[in-house]
Amino acid sequence: MYFVHTKTAFKVKSVCKRFSDFKELDQKLKRTHATFHTQFPPDQLFNSMTPEFVSERRKQLQTYLDESMAIPEIATDADLHDFLGIPEYNNQAQEEDLKHQARERQRHVKPEDSKPETFLKVIEKAKLDSDRMSEAQGFNALGLLYCESGLENEGMQCLESSLELCRACNQIEGTIVVLSNLGCLYNLLERSQYAVGHFQECFDLLQGDPVGQGEAQMKLSLTCAANGDNYEAIEHCLQCLKLCRQLNDHNKEASCLFTLGSIYYEAGEVRQAVEAFEQCLVLRRKTRDKIGLAEALNKLGLTYCDIGYDLRAMDYFEQVQMCWNGGARWWRASARSCCMPNRRGPNLKIDNIDYHIISII
Repeated sequence: MYFVHTKTAFKVKSVCKRFSDFKELDQKLKRTHATFHTQFPPDQLFNSMTPEFVSERRKQLQTYLDESMAIPEIATDADLHDFLGIPEYNNQAQEEDLKHQARERQRHVKPEDSKPETFLKVIEKAKLDSDRMSEAQGFNALGLLYCESGLENEGMQCLESSLELCRACNQIEGTIVVLSNLGCLYNLLERSQYAVGHFQECFDLLQGDPVGQGEAQMKLSLTCAANGDNYEAIEHCLQCLKLCRQLNDHNKEASCLFTLGSIYYEAGEVRQAVEAFEQCLVLRRKTRDKIGLAEALNKLGLTYCDIGYDLRAMDYFEQVQMCWNGGARWWRASARSCCMPNRRGPNLKIDNIDYHIISII
């Protein structure tokens, strides 16, 4: 009897399998994948319970699984997931594929109203109708289009016109949107002092909106950090973190902690950086954010590597590989070993199986 312990990025799953179950899996895989020719350990009728045979069988099964997991189409096979007791990854893989397809479709969409002439007509009509808000919206959209086309000066003029109209109409929501767009544009042009002013005005206008204020604080933090003012950036980031915790938003809190750790690291505050990254890591596991998890692990690895803790750094890098090994599926894992005794039978132990299977006993 084999107890298979499979460690994923978020949990450890244990299943109990017989040698015949392994053999049945091998047959299914070879029926499904014509190019799969990994050799399966042969049957043995006699002396199959001797310590020598047990040890040899462990090595054979370990080799079989290691070689199988090195093949991407096998590592992503649904039968294998069912065998390991992790069928939920079949659904997650399908969801990832659907999301990827949706992103690709969106990327190739070319709206008909993506030409400056379209917005210029909207602006002219709004002027004739004395509709200042529609005119402001037209200038804002045209400004963003110019910026995306690399015409930052023309874009800035349009955004400034939009901001002036929003203020004249006392339209707070529109004013906040345009101020934020202008702040981002000033950052793009490396004029951070103006960006800070616009983001600070956004923050002031967002009184009573903790979500909006948190976003404004984060923009202020990133702007200050880009300008080299790390300690001012840290203060803004801590304010953002406070707001995220009040909202009980674990995703935003994790993102804020990741940014805070990065700024601490740039400021030379390594201990605080590690603490922030570690807190971020806990939340990324809790929210099952695969990309954020890998980013936090990688940052911790780089931080420990830079201060000379190479073994600790390698442990984090291996966990990153566990999330991303093979690239196609986030949940594939690299091999690690951990042997455990079987107290109910022969001491059959197998280690180092992909998906981070830590032991088969």
